[in-house]
Amino acid sequence: MSYVRRGADSDVYVYVGRDGSDNVILVCSDCSLQECCETFSCATELEMIVHLGAHRLVGELVPQEALVELARDARRPESVKEG
Repeated sequence: MSYVRRGADSDVYVYVGRDGSDNVILVCSDCSLQECCETFSCATELEMIVHLGAHRLVGELVPQEALVELARDARRPESVKEG
């Protein structure tokens, strides 16, 4: 499932993935903010909201709808943070 894909209104691509231990994570693919690797990953929706805020601070487009959806999912019992 993706929260947002690159396009005319978005400079980021964020989706739900799995790490090497098969834990559910959120991934910012081909992240322009990363110096050492191509992706940023985190364990919770709130961490991703903060990360996407950093994208906005450097002038990149992040749709408000993606932030709203992440915030809504963070309040759900079955959110990513629960695995």
